[in-house]
This record gives sequence, C-alpha cells and structure tokens, in this order.
Amino acid sequence: MMGAGQVAYGKGQPKGTEKRMAELGRVSTSADLGRLRLLVLEACDRMADEVWPASITADIPPGKDLDAVMLATQAGLKGTLNSVWAEKARLIAKSAVQKQWKRARNNIFGRLRHIATVGDKPMPGGCRRLVNLPEEWSSRLTEAEIAHLQTFADSLDFPGAMAMFRKLAVGHVPCGLTTAQCEALAAMLGATQERYGKPTWQADEAVVQLHLDYRCLVGVRPALDSLLGRLKHEVNRLQGRPSDAAVDQELVGADDGRLVGLHRRFFKLLGVVGRLKLLRRQVYRVIDGLKRSWFGFVTTKLAQLCREHKAAYVRENLTILAEGKESPGNKGRTFNKVLNNGSKGQFLRRMSAKLKWYGIPEVVVPSFFTSSTDVRHSCVDGGQRRGEMFTARADGRKMHADVHAALTLALWPILRPRPALVIAA
Repeated sequence: MMGAGQVAYGKGQPKGTEKRMAELGRVSTSADLGRLRLLVLEACDRMADEVWPASITADIPPGKDLDAVMLATQAGLKGTLNSVWAEKARLIAKSAVQKQWKRARNNIFGRLRHIATVGDKPMPGGCRRLVNLPEEWSSRLTEAEIAHLQTFADSLDFPGAMAMFRKLAVGHVPCGLTTAQCEALAAMLGATQERYGKPTWQADEAVVQLHLDYRCLVGVRPALDSLLGRLKHEVNRLQGRPSDAAVDQELVGADDGRLVGLHRRFFKLLGVVGRLKLLRRQVYRVIDGLKRSWFGFVTTKLAQLCREHKAAYVRENLTILAEGKESPGNKGRTFNKVLNNGSKGQFLRRMSAKLKWYGIPEVVVPSFFTSSTDVRHSCVDGGQRRGEMFTARADGRKMHADVHAALTLALWPILRPRPALVIAA
C-alpha cells in the first residue's frame, strides 16, 4: 500500500501534466492487515445490503438519507471494527451503491428507448435479434408489437419510464400494451437487474485503500505518550528530582546502570518522535506547495476568463475560520473540514489579490439562501432545496442546487428590492 498527493492539469496533453507528486511511504501487507481488509469488505457488504433497493427503478434517495441508514449499521460494528475503518467502509459502500444504482437506471432507460434496435446478423430462425431484450423475445414479438413498443417508449421521459416499470412490477398494465408486450418489458427489467445487482466485494479480488494514522491502530499514540511519561518519571525519581522536571540531555556522574539505561532509552525514543514530527512538517510543506501551485493555476484561468469576457467576478461572502489545534471540534471528520476550509480561505485570498492586480471588479454577495431563493418569483424558502436539488415552489422548475446558487449570484448585481404592496383604502 502507498499514499501520495498529486495535482495534474494541462491542455489535454498527457506529457508534463503531473506538476507535483509527494510520496508518503509504503507498508507491506501482513496477516493483521489481511484480516483488517476482510473485516472492512464484510462491513461494506453489510452496509450495501441495508440500502440496496428491491427494484432498481426506485428513486435514488439523497446522500443524507443513505447515511442515516448506513450509520446505524456502522454503529453496530462497534467492538468489531475500529470506528475509522467502519467509516471508511460506509463511504466505500455508499459510493458504490449510488454509482451502481444510477448505472442500472440509466441502462434500463436506454434499453427502453432503443427497444426496437436489432443486430446485424440474423438468428437461426431468420429474424434479427432485438439486442435490448432477452433473446427469446426476438421471435415471440411481431413487428407490429415491436413498433408499438418503440412508439410507447418514445412517449416516456426518464421519470415516466421509471414510474411505468414500478407500476408494471405490481401488475398494472400500461394503456394500450398487450400481455406479451408487458411480459417483454418485465423480462428486460429482470435482465438489467440481474446484470446490475447489489455491489459486492469478493475477498479474493476486491481492492480497498487502508489509510493509516494513529487513530486506526489500537493504543499507538497513547502508548507512545505513556511510555515517554513513564521514562521521564523514572529518570527524575532516580535523580531525586520532581517528576515533571525537564530531563537533562547530559547525565553527569551517574553510577546507576539502570538510570543510565533509562536515560539513554528516553532520548532515543524522543529522537524518534522528533524525526517523525520533522517528516510530518516536510509532508505539510509539500501539501502547501501543491495547494499554492493549483490555486495559482485556477485563479489565473479565472482572471483570464474575466478579462476575455470583460466580466466582474461575483462570489459569496464566506467567512471561513480555521479551528485551533486544541479545539474540541478539531477531530475526525471535522478535521477534514478544517483542512478544506483552510484551503477555501487561501483560495479566496489568492483570487482577490490577483483580481486587484488585473483591475477586475470583485463583487462579494451575501451568502444567505443563495441556493434556495427563486429570484424569478421573489421567493425565499429553504424548503425549495432538498439535498443537491433545487425545486421551485412556484412552477416546479428543477436544477442542481449549486448551479442555481451560481445563477443567483450572477444575477445579484442587477436585482432590486421587491416593491411594497400598496393596499387601497
């Protein structure tokens, strides 16, 4: 296993696009890591079982709803799997389920929209195979039935097709279709569900990334701190000094062999800790260089676009503060958010400086409700956003929430307050 950081960019040319690469080390596989891998794969299977639908035509729930179910399963792994690995398994399973579910729905819709497509070579009976239906249906359906199915399929959009398959599964016959046509559609759905089933992780071929830090291994950091503390306490006790006193690096006139051995062991261990901290600082410097290089590239591109189109740069007024090292919120997933927020703040400062250099106007817009405001109807309603989807309350218009927020920001400079209603006496 290995870890590395990389930023790649360019104009489509593969040569020279990898600008930074930081090698973070390798660990050989051991029996313990092998057992850990099996436990993580089993956890992935359990979590996928909890959320995989009975039918692929069911609407894919938002990520938060999937998390709510999978977190309950994750809690049940306590005592069996470290919380870090359990969370890793949840993230792996969630991503795999979402991708497979989406892939299956797209496949069945594509099959339906091209249900009359036939292969180039004729079958033994002389007719050409319907490539999107199980093979036996190529001879069971007449040309008229196939043409009617194609006309029916052309009349359905994606949501309508999924709703039709759900009704078909409970015995509802779509208007105008014969029993044979309904059975053909059911067979097509069955073939897709068989091909795109629940994601599974086979022990002999599945790949899982195991990122190691002190939280993942039982007792590593506490044991290290405890060992240094015990050595310090014992060295000071043998020298008749307070237990919390600093240990002198030079041991003068000591005849006690045990004291000499403990003193040497303490500074040897302290040297190991110092080297680890030095390596960590080196990695942080490399990561900082990666961010600076990437942010420089992105901000230059944005400034070029503004100059090319004679445009201003409009952004949200985001107040992003990095938490202190000792903050109680600076743990686990929150720590990842801290790093992300730090990167956002660094990007915003870099962007503002570059815009000033080129003389490009920067418009900072209040960030309140940008993704849940319908400027067309002067409607501010947090209920218009559900997960990643914005749905207008006035007319049902749907759009990705982030795209909608970007359009709201772009329109902000030309918006004006809604005039107050005047009620006649």
